[in-house]
Amino acid sequence: MPADVLPGYTWSSAPQRYRSTATGRFVARRDIVGMLDNQVASASQRLGSLTTALHEGRIAPGPWADQMQSELRRLHSQNRALAVGGWDRMTQRDWGAVGGRLRDDYARVQRLAGEIQQGTVSLPQALNRVNGYVGNARVQYWNAERERAQAEPGQALVEIRYLGAAEHCDSCVEYYDRGWCMAGQLPPPGVDSECTTHCRCTMEHRQVPVAELGDWLGTRRR
Repeated sequence: MPADVLPGYTWSSAPQRYRSTATGRFVARRDIVGMLDNQVASASQRLGSLTTALHEGRIAPGPWADQMQSELRRLHSQNRALAVGGWDRMTQRDWGAVGGRLRDDYARVQRLAGEIQQGTVSLPQALNRVNGYVGNARVQYWNAERERAQAEPGQALVEIRYLGAAEHCDSCVEYYDRGWCMAGQLPPPGVDSECTTHCRCTMEHRQVPVAELGDWLGTRRR
């Protein structure tokens, strides 16, 4: 099944993984997460440059807001599609989730445009906010991945948080220290932590035999 969100790869439903059309091999999960974070980093750079132009008076607030909203819409949708296996696997629920988070970001973009116009927000403050908007789009991936994680008969679904390449808040460190937990016990990266949508942690779900569950919970085994 084509997965246009990731050209050159197809989505295999049974293992819930991408497969290279060139080699037929499954793509390592760390590579998919790396693609997600590369998208986030690129968007932060683009929107940061755009916001710098607004703050310096090189672009008007209206065009700035239009471009910001368009870029955030693309990023939210792309991140969600990456998690579910491609554009053709996006459901009404997925699009609704994209729209729900975008509404909040659109309002923030309009508010930030006004504050920059009024001179009440410094450039570093504005860039920090923009990075938070981009991080909000990153949450789409983790939410979608979690929603689709299911355990087969005789298996239990567990989850774990990993610390990303960032300065970590106390909440993220505490989630990391819990090790493997039952699915649903840990918030997705960017949710319920002091660093909010600036979070760069990652998460993993795994099926383990019910009989071995006690050996997993609270550990960091792989």
